[in-house]
Amino acid sequence: RCLESFDNGRKNTVLQTTAEQLLVSLYNQGHANLTELWDLFDEADQIELDLARTLVLDGLPQLISQLPSVKHHPAISAVLATFDKARREIASAECAKLPSEAPRERKHEALQKLEQLVRTDVSVQHAVLNAIRKKVERYQYEPSSIPFELLQNADDAVGEYQAMQLAEGRQRFAPDEICRFVATRTTQSLVFIHWGRPITYAGKRNGYKSDYEQDLERMLMLGASAKELDGEVTGKFGLGFKSVLLATDSPVIESGDVRFEIVAGCLPRQAQTSSSAKEIVAQHRRGNMRPTVVELPMTNIPNTLMRRFDVLAGLCTVFSRRIRHIAVDTQTHAWRPERLLEAGTAW
Repeated sequence: RCLESFDNGRKNTVLQTTAEQLLVSLYNQGHANLTELWDLFDEADQIELDLARTLVLDGLPQLISQLPSVKHHPAISAVLATFDKARREIASAECAKLPSEAPRERKHEALQKLEQLVRTDVSVQHAVLNAIRKKVERYQYEPSSIPFELLQNADDAVGEYQAMQLAEGRQRFAPDEICRFVATRTTQSLVFIHWGRPITYAGKRNGYKSDYEQDLERMLMLGASAKELDGEVTGKFGLGFKSVLLATDSPVIESGDVRFEIVAGCLPRQAQTSSSAKEIVAQHRRGNMRPTVVELPMTNIPNTLMRRFDVLAGLCTVFSRRIRHIAVDTQTHAWRPERLLEAGTAW
């Protein structure tokens, strides 16, 4: 049976068992046990999420300061007051060349308290989420923008992945495998899939780009995007992606080695996509490329959310830079350009 048909847990079990058998058969290590090593592999995505959460947490006070309705929430304002006081005490101590350990500890405790509030307090979560939604709407985003924004992100990710391949001295991925985008409704969610560069994957050797390691931070923080500096991409990964919050409270993302949901529009928490989403991925699998899946849980999907994309998906295959195959539910759109005349050829 093809390993690709297994879920991640079964794949890990098969690979661990195989590795242990090789150690026994080839190296005569009769008591080979790789459980601890494999546990580290399982924790890889959690390490990525912990790093992103730490970076987001450092910028959370600044984010909240941009959201007046949140800043004046009673629980938040008390914590921010403690944080600001500690920050000023640190600056004062450093200027006077005095010890600053005590105010640094208070600052750290305030940040931890702020994270706890955003992660567990429902009223704070609603306040932060609604404020972020209003800010996204102020930039003219609306729910019907979501599929187009995610298509732009997919188009960019395909270009980035192909550029990495060339920079690393490899052939481009086959267009039939990578230049695809899927949008599918289920009874409880809306699922989007692409096969471009996985989130936070930064490449190797000549293809390495350190900016890509900051993907999660840019997805989670308002206005934190590198796309305006790159002429090869069309979307604004941070703000454009946040348009998904106009449709759902907690989007779920699986990409490469990371699996998470977004809490209160700004904090990542380990999670997995639904079984329905996994079935859709299996239906569209070609080759061995790992997909990026964005699932938007919602019990009732408004007709207006997908109506415009339903109509324009075919045109999007023409005007996207790289995506040439778009599947919307059971409807498939594809464009295969053919060269009719070489440039400069006389009639």
